[in-house]
Amino acid sequence: MSQAQVANNEGITETVLLMVGTAADELYNICCIKTACSAATASGYSSYTQSAAAGLTEVSADTVTASSSAFANDTWCIAHPFTAGATEAVLGFIAANSSGDALYGVCCFAGVVNMEISDTLTCTMKGTLSNT
Repeated sequence: MSQAQVANNEGITETVLLMVGTAADELYNICCIKTACSAATASGYSSYTQSAAAGLTEVSADTVTASSSAFANDTWCIAHPFTAGATEAVLGFIAANSSGDALYGVCCFAGVVNMEISDTLTCTMKGTLSNT
């Protein structure tokens, strides 16, 4: 499925604050989006309407890892399998900090994913930091 995905300004700010030791929270939460989704870098955590349907709400991600692309630990990945507990239209997902107030990234699907009870949707987002 085609999609649009961006790192958001809030997440870049949160990353810089972590690097300089100022109060900030790590990449940790993930949630399905239930209304209009636009992958805009200036959008923030409050720009998206999160799903309130059972199994599709904001949770601690199943997996948050570092991996290697060009060099050791230059890539991060957040992933989580959502299992719908109710019928819900999903338009994308967000990756947020552990406080649930800063957006690291958003992924907007090209179309609506219509979830039925017990359907599973695994959402994965990766980002690579580069020195080029």
